[in-house]
Amino acid sequence: MDEMGHLEESHEFLEELISSDAASLKPVLNTGFTRITLVNLQHAGRITVDYSITWNNLKGECLEMPYLAIAEIKSEKSTALSPFFMQLKSHGIRSTAFSKYVTGMALLNGAPKQNNIKPEFLLLNRFRDGITG
Repeated sequence: MDEMGHLEESHEFLEELISSDAASLKPVLNTGFTRITLVNLQHAGRITVDYSITWNNLKGECLEMPYLAIAEIKSEKSTALSPFFMQLKSHGIRSTAFSKYVTGMALLNGAPKQNNIKPEFLLLNRFRDGITG
């Protein structure tokens, strides 16, 4: 299916959910990334790792973060029991909330309340500076 077909399908889906106002919505951000999924068949858990994260605000502005990888543990049990979590913790890597969409919107399109995501900006700067500095 081409991009226009996906857009029409998306509008139909949104109209069912929120009304006919869906036609006034416009795409504002593309988020791209590569995902690896690791599965533990013995303990019904999995880990996703997103990397090569890119954003495009559809105005021609693009941003790439080759130094960033986002790992998420998805488990029926507490993630604190995960060997992956314990390994990250032993290297001083802590869990944090992070939204690729919110971050991309703030960096490329500006955000009205940038103080709300200032911790994410500081974290991204630390990652960038650790790799390049």
